[in-house]
Amino acid sequence: MSALMERGMFEVEEDPFLADLLWWKGEQVAVVEISLQVNGYDVVRAARRAGTLRRAGAQALAVVIGEDWATPESQERALARHVAWKVGSDLSEDFLTFRRTPSEAPGEACDR
Repeated sequence: MSALMERGMFEVEEDPFLADLLWWKGEQVAVVEISLQVNGYDVVRAARRAGTLRRAGAQALAVVIGEDWATPESQERALARHVAWKVGSDLSEDFLTFRRTPSEAPGEACDR
């Protein structure tokens, strides 16, 4: 992946390894951006970084986490870009589905 960055194949915003958190559950990975106030830029970064992993064949979910939305438009942008969220006590359905995904059993081999 770093070789792609060096050749300018995608922008820094699309580099999933710069996400605040990569959260693996089973075969799915959440690409998470975390802010006190989630804004539209957080949403776009999460969506673009998850998109990079999807193009590489991973089952990636974009997620934003924060205390509250910076603006009502930030939540609308998350809906439009299919970005899951946990903002305050509000959890999107995609976020809940991901949380319910079983983790690998202890001692199970992992290829990552």
